[in-house]
Amino acid sequence: MFKCVNCMLMLSFIVFSCVLFADEVYKSPPKRISEIIVSPPTPILSLSPAGGYALVIDYRTQLTMEELAKPFLRLAGIRFHADTNSTRRTSFITAVKSLSLNNGKLTDIQLDPDSKYGQPTWSPDGKKIAISKITDSAIEVWVYDPFEGTGDMLTDFPVNNILMPAYQWDRDSKHLFIPSVPDNRKEPPEKAETPSGPFVQESSGRISKLRTYQDLIQTDFDEKLFAYYAQSEIKKINIETKEIIKLGNPDYYSSLTVSPDRKYILVQKLKRPFSKIVPAELFAHSWEIFDSTGVSLKTIADLPAAEQLPIQGVITGPRGLEWQQLASSTLIWVEALDGGDPNNKADFRDRILKISEPFTDSPAELLKLPQRYAGLTWLDISSKMLVSDYDRDTQWIRTWLLDVNQPQSASDAPLIFSRAVNDDYGDPGNPVMKSLPDGQEVAIASGNSLFMAGRGATPSGFRPFLNQFDLSDKTVKQLFRAATDTFEIFEGFADEKRNAIITKRESPALSPNYYLRPLKENIFENPVAVTHFPDPAQELTKIRKELLTYKRSDGIPLSGTLYYPVDYVENTKVPVVVWAYPLEYTSPKTAGQVRTTSNRFTKPEGDSILFLLLHGYAVLYRAEIPVVGDPKTANDTFIEQITDGAKAAVDKLIEKGIADPERIGVSGHSYGAFMTANLLAHTNLFAAGVARSGAYNRTLTPFGFQGERRSFWEATDVYTRLSPFTHANKINEPLLLIHGEMDDNSGTFPMQSERLFSAVQGHGGTVRLVVLPYESHGYSARESNLHVVAETIEWFDKYLVKKK
Repeated sequence: MFKCVNCMLMLSFIVFSCVLFADEVYKSPPKRISEIIVSPPTPILSLSPAGGYALVIDYRTQLTMEELAKPFLRLAGIRFHADTNSTRRTSFITAVKSLSLNNGKLTDIQLDPDSKYGQPTWSPDGKKIAISKITDSAIEVWVYDPFEGTGDMLTDFPVNNILMPAYQWDRDSKHLFIPSVPDNRKEPPEKAETPSGPFVQESSGRISKLRTYQDLIQTDFDEKLFAYYAQSEIKKINIETKEIIKLGNPDYYSSLTVSPDRKYILVQKLKRPFSKIVPAELFAHSWEIFDSTGVSLKTIADLPAAEQLPIQGVITGPRGLEWQQLASSTLIWVEALDGGDPNNKADFRDRILKISEPFTDSPAELLKLPQRYAGLTWLDISSKMLVSDYDRDTQWIRTWLLDVNQPQSASDAPLIFSRAVNDDYGDPGNPVMKSLPDGQEVAIASGNSLFMAGRGATPSGFRPFLNQFDLSDKTVKQLFRAATDTFEIFEGFADEKRNAIITKRESPALSPNYYLRPLKENIFENPVAVTHFPDPAQELTKIRKELLTYKRSDGIPLSGTLYYPVDYVENTKVPVVVWAYPLEYTSPKTAGQVRTTSNRFTKPEGDSILFLLLHGYAVLYRAEIPVVGDPKTANDTFIEQITDGAKAAVDKLIEKGIADPERIGVSGHSYGAFMTANLLAHTNLFAAGVARSGAYNRTLTPFGFQGERRSFWEATDVYTRLSPFTHANKINEPLLLIHGEMDDNSGTFPMQSERLFSAVQGHGGTVRLVVLPYESHGYSARESNLHVVAETIEWFDKYLVKKK
């Protein structure tokens, strides 16, 4: 008999672990579902910046388990393969064709059919494309003639893709910038077989309220290893002669942009020692200006690691540096005026600054923003840009028109847009951008008007649009609007003269394809197909769906798309699953807007819950279950609000006559999984649930989560009450937990599911935990996706269908 309590606990833990992580072979759902899961997705189109042509790109998003299990390192918040000096990929390009938009001629780009590739990129002048080839030992960079389909490899050296893209076009379309492994790099550091001492962290007097980051550097050896693999040297290569110019010395380069006149290069470099508490994106770094040969001319900023970043705050010092478009060599950036802390009171939170060559004067202030900077867009009008700020308390976004040659205050600059950030009905769309022949990116302007494209949310669903917006009087001229029975979205102009547009068009019975709409007498005429992708599965065209609207008990209107199972018999009841993700709103007006649509083709992919439609289930998809209120305190009523929203959805399903109260399930991913577990703990609305990759113990994310800005110590009751782990004894409906073994999302460690499983099991609940090997927050392997769908079907079959 054991007399040592610790020994008893250890033994019970060992036994528990063996049960929890018992190995199983991968499962597959029914054959037809499996066939659709492994079928390729719809190809995508990449329009040439010069117009007239596009690339038709075939790709796959599901890896083999062999690809997923390939060894990789997890350092500084980055996952990368040491043998190829490249970041871990979850998708590959499999084939590329060049398409003439004038006559429909297709030209095969001569890729190796047995190899894997990255996303192809047009040269700024539209005459060449570059693409990275991923081999077992290296990343290669190739350049192709898109009109002939022939290409040539540029790199006879190892590319380093860990901190930067594998290549970037120069503005002249004749050169590529490629980060390479330093020519003199030696062998990697070797880890000592035995540790020289313990791992130690120490803090004294510094406030550091950081989110829970994954894959951080933890030891001195980790830092040496990351330094070894992250260091690169920049090589500028002539794509015709293959002449190489080395820029600067080997360093930890993380970004590179060229000035419009090509005289200067702005580089960002990470600095050692590397932080052990934040990822690489928040490391100490510098911004430097090089001349065109790589000689460093000036350091614009030298910033420490952001280890004391306030919750929802920003760094102090320059951020968001970029070159002014349609100018020679002028840098623009943003600096905080409130110490980067949104809790500090300030008349102005940010300011925009600029400095021009020779970069010797002090930077000039262009504009002070009352709220936090939220981005800028350069216009195809000399010196003009749109600049936005965002109020996190009211969740309001405003956009001004600014002339960088005439500094002014926000109160004097013309206010162009002002709306709640979640007001989808009032969303004016985004400016349509174009790439100039020298690579500059600007919003297309016609006189003093911009072209604006958007999804077009309406009370009846999405109706995408293309509008012309006058910057002077703010009038809107509608150029294109999708019909109510189809989903047709603007992809871009077909040519430089804007005589036609390219759209992507689909409907419940029509699989997605790309279309050309010619312009005649200011009207874009009927669409002509430029691609002819076949229906991926005929039975998918039979899926019926409808926009479902209903109200919460407090009157807030809600919505979701109700999908009926294939071959549904009218007026029959079937098992139903509610799939949701709780979003946060400040106003009932915006919370009640419709953000779903029933006019799209149904093509479930990966691990989609919609595969249940092929197995006799109905799905209420993207059901709105909002949390509404002041962002500071909205979570005080989180449980009550998700309960109210879920009850409204369930009541509507029962009223429709499609659902039995005893045969409704609930499911969600990430924050949706958090919602799922809470609904099972606090309500009896659902007969079973499937929660994927969630966080269930909020004390493990003590400095905020989602929109929560208070810390655990400021809102202990909220953190405790919202944690399903706290209420595991109340989870008396069957719960399936699924989690990636290597989840890299902030806060959703695999331990979150492991501990909830243990807690529910300890109270005699019905619970199952599936841990997917090598998977991250989303699931990438074909085997994993098949298994997730199979587990979901089996779970709901067992606990919903059996109740018929």
